[in-house]
Amino acid sequence: MNRFRILPILAASLLIACGGAEAPQADMAAAPTRSEKEVTITTGTPRTLADISIDGMSCEMMCGGSIKKALAQLPGVAGTEIEFHEGD
Repeated sequence: MNRFRILPILAASLLIACGGAEAPQADMAAAPTRSEKEVTITTGTPRTLADISIDGMSCEMMCGGSIKKALAQLPGVAGTEIEFHEGD
């Protein structure tokens, strides 16, 4: 009979011990930093070529396609060419 009295106490203790809040999880990927610079040419001949380096791109098709699409929406952009260099 004494064993049956301790069973609910053990069950309640187990529920209390295991019912804690979840541990916070660290973000797996840090948010990328973004820098933006706008330059207005006021003298001389405007340049028609821009060479931009982007670090951290992992796939030519998805990353390159997204960048081409974004650049095509900018005023004054007539075309884009993307070259991938592995190991840079």
